Amino acid sequence: MSFIKINNLTKEYNTANESVLAINNVTASIESNEFLSVMGPSGSGKSTFLTAIGGLSHPTKGEVIIDDMNIFGLGADKLAKYRREYIGFIFQSFHLLKYLTVKENTMLPLAISDLTKGEKEERCTQIFSKVGLENKVHRMVDELSGGEQQRVAIARALVNEPLILLADEPTGNLDTKTGESIMELFCNLNEEGRTIIVVTHDKKVEGYGKRSIYFKDGQIIN
Repeated sequence: MSFIKINNLTKEYNTANESVLAINNVTASIESNEFLSVMGPSGSGKSTFLTAIGGLSHPTKGEVIIDDMNIFGLGADKLAKYRREYIGFIFQSFHLLKYLTVKENTMLPLAISDLTKGEKEERCTQIFSKVGLENKVHRMVDELSGGEQQRVAIARALVNEPLILLADEPTGNLDTKTGESIMELFCNLNEEGRTIIVVTHDKKVEGYGKRSIYFKDGQIIN
């Protein structure tokens, strides 16, 4: 069985005035250690697809099965544990806390872990070296460039050693050169064994993936 299996996934958003069908009966499979690019225009359903895999957006119907677990059949505590152990989420807008340092932002996901203080410090040291932030750990994040802030977001996503990295337009706010360095970092992480799923509308970013799927009007068209 595939590492990630999406079965007949539908997500509908309802407001007082209208219903929006963000994803319409989508089925897909993703293997362990894949590097998948998810393409499509704005509003096509690709970000909703990503948040469903991340356990952040409960589907209207259908299943998301990760490592033989139907994640939306789990209770709240087990779903939270799934997100903590399996998922690292990287957003286009970084979502960093500006009043904290690089190190403090990175360590936030470890607040409820069972690791000792020394183990947390060691894990952060290894990750900072991996993402090229070893000389920035005590800087406030609002003192950093956009590319450096994105690396902090990646470090924070990695600190729980997740099996899956989900990135939503990770280069959208970056210049071309910085975006290329971020995508090369994703390639290195994929070579280490992580499954990576990147939502993008940028053909250059798509080229870093090993496979692509295309969304249009809430459905996969390839």
